Amino acid sequence: MDAPNLPIFENALLSEDIRRLIAERRWTALSSKRIEWIEAELIAPELVEVLLTLGSMDRVLLFRALPKDLAADVFSFLEADDRDDLLAALTDQEVTHLLEELEPDERTELLEELPG
Repeated sequence: MDAPNLPIFENALLSEDIRRLIAERRWTALSSKRIEWIEAELIAPELVEVLLTLGSMDRVLLFRALPKDLAADVFSFLEADDRDDLLAALTDQEVTHLLEELEPDERTELLEELPG
């Protein structure tokens, strides 16, 4: 499978090392590596753009490789349909951890979007 063409941002905040690991689909290396992630809220929008360039399976694998607090920030930047797709692919335990990491307002917003 070809490496995805990751979006290039004028002021890209993701390190070249992180971008390379994503492009090469090296999820285990990404999650086990002690990467110096900068402020989650700064890179979350960029990671959302990267996430959306990937196929559905790779999206889940990248999301799982992120530190929990960063994953929660990335999740909060996703559109409702993208959130739904990601939630459907995660295990119950992963969803529980994600909900624990979300800010209370974001958690409430997500729960209000769920069908009754």
